Amino acid sequence: MVRIGMVGVGGYGANVLRGAIAAEGIVIAGVCDTNPKAAAAAAEKAGAPIVSSLDELLADDSIQGIVLVVPNPLHRTMLEQVVAAGRHVYVEKPIANTLADAIPMVRAAKEAGRVLMVGHNTRRANSFRAAKRMLDAGDLGQLVAMEANFSHSGGFGITPESWRYRRETCPAVPLIQLGVHCIDTMGYYAGPVRRVSSFMRASILPDNEDTTVMLLEYDSGILATLQSHYVIPGTNFIRLYGTDANLHVEWDRIEKTIRRPYGTELIPFEENDTQREEMDEFARCIETGAAPETDGAGAVQALAVVEAAIQSATGGGRPVSIRVRT
Repeated sequence: MVRIGMVGVGGYGANVLRGAIAAEGIVIAGVCDTNPKAAAAAAEKAGAPIVSSLDELLADDSIQGIVLVVPNPLHRTMLEQVVAAGRHVYVEKPIANTLADAIPMVRAAKEAGRVLMVGHNTRRANSFRAAKRMLDAGDLGQLVAMEANFSHSGGFGITPESWRYRRETCPAVPLIQLGVHCIDTMGYYAGPVRRVSSFMRASILPDNEDTTVMLLEYDSGILATLQSHYVIPGTNFIRLYGTDANLHVEWDRIEKTIRRPYGTELIPFEENDTQREEMDEFARCIETGAAPETDGAGAVQALAVVEAAIQSATGGGRPVSIRVRT
């Protein structure tokens, strides 16, 4: 059994906590949150003690890994502290707000010989896994284009006190918080992105872009569009367009449309718990030293697309090439 400590167990962190509780190979040895109510609720669910800080977790020599579900601006400092203390680390996506922080994070984990796993869980959903298998089997013919949209209305609920409110602490908020999931999953399907062009604006939020539209060109020549907004009713899908068939993929639905004879069918699959699978893999990687599927290098590539999109939008939509080394 792998003993882990968790920092950030309220909000989305409660979902990761649930996955860790369900995981077969994990014992939760301590929980920490700035919200006392969230910490108390997590401690009760996990049967774990509440600790006051990351320092207190790292003082427990029995803890092998730390799970960080904390605001983006804290990722680098906390990760470097964790790996310097000889612990393995899971950090929620995005790996950081900027490549200037993300690349040193990957290097720090590598130099310390510690596992670094990043919480890109969308690709783990069985619907998106099934789409990958169908694509690899040639069921779509030649993949020529993709389309994605991950949006919700969270912008109406954030206040000036929130770290998500301003571009300085959460740049292009819907893209870096939501759309980055699609970037990772589309990369899972199509490989590296060559260049992007993007437009963004602040529709509702005064101090951050809440509406983003992007065009992506992949090394393979595949083209894609991605929209991510923080001020519309929720939607989350990826569409794959092939010469023989199209797929519309959501968490709980796969719809296939074929060219000849024309028709549409629902593809069956079993839903799964992506957070539990993440925690199971994190534990296995700690035990075996294997690299996780969603590692630091892949997370840097996804963040590079976000950063290039921000540069493109700042430059009036000009194409920006992706050139990143970790």
